[in-house]
Amino acid sequence: MHLYALLVAINDYPILPLAQCTNDAQKIKSYLKSLEGDHLTLHTLELLNEKATKANIQAGITDFLSQAGDEDVAFFYFSGHGAQEVTGGRFTDEHDGMLECLVSYYEKEQKSGFLLADKELRYLFSQLPNDPHLVSVFDSCHSGDIVRSATSKDLINNYQVKRMSGYFVARDYSEFIFHDQLPEDHVKTQPLSELIPFKNSVHLAACRDRELSWEDSQGGIFTRYLLTLLAATDSQISYQEIARWANISLKNITEKKQTPTISVQGGGKLTSVSPWLKLSSVHTAERGGVYAVHNQGKGWYLTIGSLRGIKEGTPVSLDVDGNMITLKVTDAEMDIALLEDPSAQGTQLDSSKRYHATLATTYAPLQLFINNIDGDEQTEEQIRQIALKNEHITLSDADNANFFLNIFNELVYISLPDEDFRPLVRQINLLDEPEVIENALHEQLHYLVKWNHYDTLVNPGVGFDNIPLQVELQIWQENDWIDITHDISYDLMPRAKRVNNPKLGNPWAQAFKMRITNISEDPLYVALLELQSDLGIASDSTGGQIIELAPGQTKLLFDQSGNVASMIFSDYKEVYNWKKDWTRIRFIFNNHKDLTIALQECLQPALETPLVISRFNPKSLALSKGQQLGNVFETFVKKWGTFQISLNLVNPEYNIISGDLLDLWDHYKKREEIAPFINQLYFEPDHDGFVTKTRSLPNRTGEDVNSKGLLLTVKKTIGNSLDNLRRRRKFKKARLTMTDKPVIVAEGDSWFLYPFLVKDILDYVMLEFPVLSLAAAGDELENYKADGELLETVAEVRPKFVLISGGGNDIIGPEIEHLLFEHIPAGKTPREYLNEKFDTNMAKLRELYEYFIAELKKHVSVKQLFIHGYDYIRVDHDDKIVSQGWVNRYMNEKGISLQEDRDRVIHYLVDSFNDILIELSKDDPFVTFIDLRGKVQQGQWYDEIHPDDVGYKTLGDCFIEAINTF
Repeated sequence: MHLYALLVAINDYPILPLAQCTNDAQKIKSYLKSLEGDHLTLHTLELLNEKATKANIQAGITDFLSQAGDEDVAFFYFSGHGAQEVTGGRFTDEHDGMLECLVSYYEKEQKSGFLLADKELRYLFSQLPNDPHLVSVFDSCHSGDIVRSATSKDLINNYQVKRMSGYFVARDYSEFIFHDQLPEDHVKTQPLSELIPFKNSVHLAACRDRELSWEDSQGGIFTRYLLTLLAATDSQISYQEIARWANISLKNITEKKQTPTISVQGGGKLTSVSPWLKLSSVHTAERGGVYAVHNQGKGWYLTIGSLRGIKEGTPVSLDVDGNMITLKVTDAEMDIALLEDPSAQGTQLDSSKRYHATLATTYAPLQLFINNIDGDEQTEEQIRQIALKNEHITLSDADNANFFLNIFNELVYISLPDEDFRPLVRQINLLDEPEVIENALHEQLHYLVKWNHYDTLVNPGVGFDNIPLQVELQIWQENDWIDITHDISYDLMPRAKRVNNPKLGNPWAQAFKMRITNISEDPLYVALLELQSDLGIASDSTGGQIIELAPGQTKLLFDQSGNVASMIFSDYKEVYNWKKDWTRIRFIFNNHKDLTIALQECLQPALETPLVISRFNPKSLALSKGQQLGNVFETFVKKWGTFQISLNLVNPEYNIISGDLLDLWDHYKKREEIAPFINQLYFEPDHDGFVTKTRSLPNRTGEDVNSKGLLLTVKKTIGNSLDNLRRRRKFKKARLTMTDKPVIVAEGDSWFLYPFLVKDILDYVMLEFPVLSLAAAGDELENYKADGELLETVAEVRPKFVLISGGGNDIIGPEIEHLLFEHIPAGKTPREYLNEKFDTNMAKLRELYEYFIAELKKHVSVKQLFIHGYDYIRVDHDDKIVSQGWVNRYMNEKGISLQEDRDRVIHYLVDSFNDILIELSKDDPFVTFIDLRGKVQQGQWYDEIHPDDVGYKTLGDCFIEAINTF
């Protein structure tokens, strides 16, 4: 790796010279040289004093730093004066009307041409041909907004400030580096984000844009503390930790407030938790952790505060060279917390070091409900143990849970409560190795705990009596501003679909502007967190920075996107049929402190989104931002508070199969990981006797759009087919975990597949054996024969046993309407009520079973075929059940109104069918008949012809007992 270091330092300003800047640059150079070795080659360019002209600095960036490749480091250090310059009506994102500038070297008589504005540096960085690890460190005044205000006195208590006095008037536009490339009218009217894109980089500054940077006889205060920190950590530290430590170390050290800041510009690999100069692995830097850091005036501070749940009295354990000591928090600020003096315990700590701290739970507790939709107790226990390893998680019931952890289709995934089939992030495959499952779930739960903490954040201490902000929204191309301050949730209707984009597809979208106004009498520091549904936490609305608002001041958000934000209805939310897309915006405000560094710690990247099919490769899955302070005699009270608004983008096509799902339907309906979700989200079962059909859910207008517009509903059992893919995954898992059990293939009607309303026979058999269910393939025996799937699957899977359930619809289903004579008097024998079609049906059923017996015997792997009749269905249901049923109402219509007559007919039909099966199995050792008559008790029926869970369990146990005999 090559490290290109551009070091710029100026002491010899003609006006207000400084004393230590060049020494600081030499110290930085010595530090960098100490890093050289087999894996790092250092290249330096020094521009000191008169060599540090604006032209030379520009050339240093464009010619020298441009040599850094994608895997190299480009480092720009500046120590000197900072200044402010009036914008002159340019740069619409500078709401205070001032540019922050570095002051390059100039001659005494020189009137202009020596200010290097933050916009110019941004432009120069954007022109770098490669994407190196780009870092800038500025030890100058007003450096917080630049990617050393001297007053009339040069020294204050032996500290000197690094700022030119006052401010500079707006220069002629021709003096800007980019004047030839960017017309002036463009920078006056267009957002800078559209003109000069950010280069991915990290910027460390000695102070905020309105603060001063100080030096003393030993050099720049910020530079000195930076080098001390790097020595103490052997350079194994992230940028965020540097800023946080420096912020604590410099607290109350200088005459005026000096707050070191960090900002990350542009999107890319470089983030606030990236390792300093790429000197350690990303994982080392991202470990972060909590530390105790020394402040010269106050003592030892913890690097987190009340935003992370720290409060007065919280015990903290410090690792002091392998020995643990415990200190209590004496004062919790928002971002840091003061610890009691360790010397009181007889322990002297080294103020040049940081000490790793451990403490009890600080994130808000997370209530989690394990929603075992699959009913797999072994998997539930596995997931329970993983979840409880996170100390912030408490398992609860469904009513009190913050989130659900669902087990469905051999997948585990996080969802909102009662949104069982809408995963928030990527489902975890339960067919993977246990270690893979645990690692993946552990990571997701870690993200979830942090997300939940900021979603539920409140101030337990001194806060504001009322919300001090007004939040307003302006919909794209509309004039009115809408006050949404007190709207817990606000719905946006999408304006139209975006122009079709190969990368984004054609999603619904809406754009808007948002502004905030300080309506209090306090100055406010405002942070915004966007809590996204993919568990990402961003701060795009403020560019990751804190907004400082004077009373009455208004600020437009989303500077980096031209003050316009957009919500796009993502493809996976369309597939999983979300009613609304949403982002929760958390406003955190206080009247006393810039929280830029703490804000960086709140952020986290998004997790992978739920499974969808790639539109580019349909056969694969795709991985889918002057102040009035009141009476001077009053005591100043530090206050902070928070509130939250959810912005929702409504889905106009809710419950409608559309977009990618429609375009890729032939792929989605076959994808076993996703198809069962689609079945639950778009369809509901419509039972017709022993046949389970499908109806699509009504859309917002109440219409059944899917069945009107899709060929998919030509096959009314599409829902069965989709859900049966879930059983295929269960079968795959069973083959991995039940290696000593025989493989079974099952074909059948609704006694083998009664999706989700109750557990059917196979649900119980599958708890004991690996069963490949084909029950959704057909609803009647003749369909089993016609589609051929049973015999094809047997040839492929080579099961030891086969189960068949079929014939019920021909005898005690809706078909009974065609088996009865009209208006036969009461009291007749059962046979007298039945016409010749009954005999036809019985003969047909016999032939079909004889066919399957003969064909299955040809498969040498199959050792036994299990068949069953049905139990006697009830005839004493109430009128509502009868009117919605499939047997008794037809018998009533035919004139069989007496219960005892209907009961005798039912017994005759069921017994006749059972007699056929008994005869087929009696002398054939290949066939086992399971007699289910009399097994389901009076109160164990779910509806007219289907048992409930308890009834089906009894029947399932009969199958299990019969199978176990072999």
